[in-house]
Amino acid sequence: MSSASIPPPRSGSASSTRHNFFWPILIYLLGAGALAFYQVESLEDQLEEVTKAVDRLDPQVKHAQYEKAKFFAMARDLVRMAPKHPAAEQIVEETGIHNLQQKFPEWMSLDLPSGFTNAPPTISGAPSETK
Repeated sequence: MSSASIPPPRSGSASSTRHNFFWPILIYLLGAGALAFYQVESLEDQLEEVTKAVDRLDPQVKHAQYEKAKFFAMARDLVRMAPKHPAAEQIVEETGIHNLQQKFPEWMSLDLPSGFTNAPPTISGAPSETK
């Protein structure tokens, strides 16, 4: 083998191509890291805002549950009184409380105690919203 068949090495070409990709990749990785950090911070801020909104709505939800429990307690009392009292029977027929018994049997069960309480009843499987 003669030295004429081996091409002479190019000066600085191997080292310059190796370093050509380092800076763009470093800049890309720094930008991607900054974007990920910004997105995480943004999500944390959104979570904080939603938590504050839920905290503001919580008393209203509890009050609505209390009012719903009072309404169903009055409806149960009217259904109990309907066979004995003609005015209660008329109210039950005009307002369609029997439909409530069909839609919400667990809330209109006559086995539940009568009267108002300060807390909504705890019924398993109770509907979360009216239909």
